[in-house]
Amino acid sequence: MLEIIIARGNLVKFCGCCMYSRDLAELKVIKGCDVATMDDLALRVIIAIKLLLFNHYSI
Repeated sequence: MLEIIIARGNLVKFCGCCMYSRDLAELKVIKGCDVATMDDLALRVIIAIKLLLFNHYSI
C-alpha cells in the first residue's frame, strides 16, 4: 500500500524514535521512505492544524 502512495508522489516517513529503538534506522525498508525527525513531526502537525482550521472556516 505504501508503494502506491509513494508512486503518486506523496512523502512517506517512518518514525525515527521507533526505527532507532529497534536498530532499523539505517535500513531502507521501503524505497522512497525516510526516517523522520521530531522537527519533521512538528512541521507536519503545524501544516495539519492550518489545513484543519482553513477547512473549518471555509465551510
